[in-house]
Amino acid sequence: MSDKAENKIDQPKEMNIWQLATAVLAVLLVLALFWGITKPGQAPASNTGTPASQNQGTTITAQQAADKTIKYINDYLMQGAGTATLTGVTDNAQFYDVAVGVNGQAVDLYVTKDGKYFVPKNYVYDLDKPVQAPAQTQAKSIPKSDKPEVQLYTMAYCPYGNQAEGVTQPVVKLLSSKVEIVPHFVIYPNYQGGSDAYCMNNGTFCSMHGIQELHEDVRELCIYKYQKDKYWDYVAANDAACTAQNADSCWEAVANSTGIDTAKVKSCYDSEATTLLQNEVALNKKYGVQGSPDLVVNGVSAGNTRSPEGYKTDICSAFNSPPSECSTTLSNAGGTATGGCGT
Repeated sequence: MSDKAENKIDQPKEMNIWQLATAVLAVLLVLALFWGITKPGQAPASNTGTPASQNQGTTITAQQAADKTIKYINDYLMQGAGTATLTGVTDNAQFYDVAVGVNGQAVDLYVTKDGKYFVPKNYVYDLDKPVQAPAQTQAKSIPKSDKPEVQLYTMAYCPYGNQAEGVTQPVVKLLSSKVEIVPHFVIYPNYQGGSDAYCMNNGTFCSMHGIQELHEDVRELCIYKYQKDKYWDYVAANDAACTAQNADSCWEAVANSTGIDTAKVKSCYDSEATTLLQNEVALNKKYGVQGSPDLVVNGVSAGNTRSPEGYKTDICSAFNSPPSECSTTLSNAGGTATGGCGT
């Protein structure tokens, strides 16, 4: 197994709002059972005959409650999949409102005044108001065209993105004369508060697995722009040899081994990094890309199995007249994982 697969930050544990909410749903049930909570701002009822203020224990400060909450999330819920950060805390009568940043997303919590419990706001219900069932959405069909536009969005060291790059290679070989599969990258603004450990240009461009991943994203954009014929060989070798922790010292040997002109890559990086990253941010926004990997075909995120055959099927379905190559069956290897890195 490669270092990349063993690196904890690259494990399939990327957390989003709904995972966090699910993880603490049990807390809401405890509060509902023992305090009789109906809604924020309403004094909790006592189910035991003991005043609610006594049930809650000693009040601590808002900052103490916030610090304790952040520590709990990072120690017990994140499990190495990034870091939760405090973005704000206010006093809301019966609770402290604690705003948390989790992997680029905002998570709002209610924390009790004694600092013993917290609940995602999404999971606090007003029992006087009915909950509307969410409208069911239909999966978007991929529009057809004479020559589909195909883009693969990844992060250089997201394990799922690396998997997608691997299963894309047979499709590239099969369809290279009929369609171009263009690599792009998932870039976040102000990730982890715009820390230099993750970001460039004062937090304008950030990558989830750190600054060396962002550097590698730029290098790969440069390679595809100026040495396209060597791109996929380089990516396969880089995925196997380098990690988000050593990319800046690792990539050049890999590039030399795959015939890349490293001087051209460095020149492109020095003169074009900002322009290239601005373009990635614009494309992320245009197509609603939020995580790695994402195969976008004719402007629509494709949803087939993540395997050579699955990706081929998505792309071939977008042709007005599919070429003869589309009748070739590729392997379904790699089609078991469905996870991703991102929001």
